[in-house]
Amino acid sequence: MVLKGRNSQGVWEPKVASGLGYTVRASNGIPKVISVGLTDAVKPKMNEDPFYVRVGVCYSDSKTGVRPDAKFKVSRGYKSWGGNGVNYNAPKIRRYFNRLHALYQGEICHDLDAQPRDPGDLSQNLKANGCPAHGVVIADGLVVGGKCPDGSAPEMAGGEQSCIYKPSELSEGTFEQLAPGGKPDVTKYHYDKTTGMLFFYVVQNEANAHASSPIGSCVSGTDPACPDKDESFYGCPAQGCTTYKIEITDSDYSFGPSQCGGAGAADLYAKVPKFVLPEPANANKLGYVQPGTAGEVIAQNLQSAQGFPHRAAMTPPVCTGTP
Repeated sequence: MVLKGRNSQGVWEPKVASGLGYTVRASNGIPKVISVGLTDAVKPKMNEDPFYVRVGVCYSDSKTGVRPDAKFKVSRGYKSWGGNGVNYNAPKIRRYFNRLHALYQGEICHDLDAQPRDPGDLSQNLKANGCPAHGVVIADGLVVGGKCPDGSAPEMAGGEQSCIYKPSELSEGTFEQLAPGGKPDVTKYHYDKTTGMLFFYVVQNEANAHASSPIGSCVSGTDPACPDKDESFYGCPAQGCTTYKIEITDSDYSFGPSQCGGAGAADLYAKVPKFVLPEPANANKLGYVQPGTAGEVIAQNLQSAQGFPHRAAMTPPVCTGTP
């Protein structure tokens, strides 16, 4: 898909499906530092079966083309989005949403990287103490038997006892190590020196916070217009949204138009067939819970699904031209 971005800020917001792979190319080239993350991910039992997509980024140098010995630093951690108009310090809010703006060790990783934080400074998210940040969630109501949830540790943040999730740095591996046994490895990335493609998996393995959500200054129980306990508009887990920072560390890198594998993505995958992902199981399926059951999710083909109204294509899709 061709994306034009948001307000010339270098931001693109494609909809993605778990299990698929996406190739990122840019007509003006890929900058030295980029960030990639997920919001509003929806999938049953994400702690057991994470939401994930494979991302391939095409790096081309304006002077040399492919850089066979390019070096990268790929980090995974957390970022917060939105929350305007609420009391960020309220314990009731911090159970489900934490604004990662100087909340822990002065780290700032919140909203768009191009949005101003201080006058004259538009890039605190990308500084040394920026993204990705530690994930933070108040411990109130979370700690069981004196322990924080798996993957976090107790520590003070924002004046409250909290559970802190550490960011991590990915290590370089072979292409085959990215998904051993078909399961994405969140600790690895791979750079293909023959094409200039950098591959890694963007993974969210925790469900988004689910509780009554504040809208503007509205907090549940204070106004009948507020969302009730069964509604939720939180786009991420309470400790923050999964986010990645990718930096090519070559000091003399000069980005140029993406040219990996040829003129288009189809050329790349024809040239390197191993990059092609198999279609995920249950693709082109609808899922619903059968009334009167214990909650088992039923998946049926779009053309034959029964049980609720839906639209289905009359004829199979037809693609023309270059994908």
